[in-house]
Amino acid sequence: MWSSLLATKKCTMMKQLELSLFLDSFLENSIQKEIGYLKMSECVENLYLKPVLKKKHLESCQHSIDLKKCFLDSNITPSKKTYGTELKFDKWMNTNSILKITDKKRMLNEIILAEEKCIADYNLLLINKDLPLSLRTIINNQKKSVEKSLIELRNYSLLEGILF
Repeated sequence: MWSSLLATKKCTMMKQLELSLFLDSFLENSIQKEIGYLKMSECVENLYLKPVLKKKHLESCQHSIDLKKCFLDSNITPSKKTYGTELKFDKWMNTNSILKITDKKRMLNEIILAEEKCIADYNLLLINKDLPLSLRTIINNQKKSVEKSLIELRNYSLLEGILF
């Protein structure tokens, strides 16, 4: 009886560690995206992209704030551990690389790719059955927000005739 109880507790702890690692990586990417959009909005001269990037920065800031608050409210402690790195999400955007792009078409395509990676990670996180309901709701709402802005970015790129 004790061994099955211990095994159940160990399994629960592993699931929580896995969730914690996912959330660490997810929050880290959210913060990096927030910083990336700020840097890009400061550097881009294009009259359409500049306000779009500023809007994306504000949206990303709010997403990071909401995630942090929900982690606290749900008693989820981000792990800050580096083991189990196979559980980490890929980085959504490489701001320094994007800022080096001088071609508007390539820059916009890189931003669209970053948003697509972000949505894929939202979907991956939503699959987790151990995700608390409050966090699941926030993740789902944020995913919808990113999907909406991705549609706007794609529409702009189509209007400009710059998407391959």
